[in-house]
Amino acid sequence: VRYIRISARCVSRRPSSRLIRNTGLRTLGWFLVVALAAQFLLGLANVALGLPLALAVAHNAGAAVLLATMVVINYVSFHGLALHRAAKPPPA
Repeated sequence: VRYIRISARCVSRRPSSRLIRNTGLRTLGWFLVVALAAQFLLGLANVALGLPLALAVAHNAGAAVLLATMVVINYVSFHGLALHRAAKPPPA
């Protein structure tokens, strides 16, 4: 449920915070929504098909992707870093 709230907040059309207006964070929010949907579908397929090894491995890999995405979103949110910030030239 927490993932869904964070995802919805990251991809909403009317963001309430300036961090969420960050395009990179919005992209990560959409990626999180897609990864969460894939994880859910892989879980259902595992139950329906009796835990085939390939699907179980894909489900575990999906969990790793979800965790990594949440770590990146958390880091960007708390440190306020822009993901697509242009590099500034060094002062001359």
